[in-house]
Amino acid sequence: MQTDARGTATAEGLRASPQLGLLSRLAQHASGSAAYTLSLGVRRGEPEIQVASDLVGLALAAPAPLGKAAQAPLAVRFDKQLTRAAAASDGAPLQDQVTLELGDMARLAYVRALDGGQARVLRGAMAVGDSAAAPLSLPEQGVSASVVLAGLDADAWSALLDAPAPAPGEGQMPQDYLPTRLAVRAATLTLQGRTLHDVVAGATRTGALWGTNVSARELDGYLEYQPGGAPAADGQAPQGRLYARLARLAMPQAAAAQVDALLDAQQPGKLPALDIVVQDFELRGRRL
Repeated sequence: MQTDARGTATAEGLRASPQLGLLSRLAQHASGSAAYTLSLGVRRGEPEIQVASDLVGLALAAPAPLGKAAQAPLAVRFDKQLTRAAAASDGAPLQDQVTLELGDMARLAYVRALDGGQARVLRGAMAVGDSAAAPLSLPEQGVSASVVLAGLDADAWSALLDAPAPAPGEGQMPQDYLPTRLAVRAATLTLQGRTLHDVVAGATRTGALWGTNVSARELDGYLEYQPGGAPAADGQAPQGRLYARLARLAMPQAAAAQVDALLDAQQPGKLPALDIVVQDFELRGRRL
């Protein structure tokens, strides 16, 4: 059985529809309303959903390139369907594929197992920016991501991904939806308040630990970052840890001032533990 419908979606309504997954989460940063078309069916007891809209009338306060004014069009398509194998045989593992396309700006796709109380991501891929023009290729396992942008604000993206869930009691986005492998190319990258230029980076994630090989105008080398844990009963959170082995690090006057301001503003217990070795260090134009 399949039902087709047309209607108008409001940002409030999308936020209250957790079955739309990532689309519902993006609606946390939306306002207004937009017309849509919907196809809804059920197969093997699982809902299958297709939603399409041009989002005219809906504003999106998201980092570039996804942010948009209310009257700007952005073709969106969300699909949640059983995989071909699961649809063809009742004896096949119960799995679905979820895809989200945001114009030519971003594409996401996940294959999920549905045999438990909560869907589990088996593999996935995402592309943002220029890399979204090519068809997605899902890895055998994990989630791969490719980002090619003129400017990337990693701080803003981190704030968006870490935002609370739209529905009460859902918690933050499960870790298995986040990339385990990430490739980035950006003319500028903003991270922890600092801006890097001509960035090429490749990162891998194991649990909450990120390891990154990065080359930029300001630095070149390997970094690992382990976030701090959740606050204990006394309100104190375990420190994070930043490990870096850099062949080169150039810190201009503006960046040095940013570091001084950061150290002045933060309590020592809130800063990550630092283990940094630099072979060629340049401070305010002078090699040390």
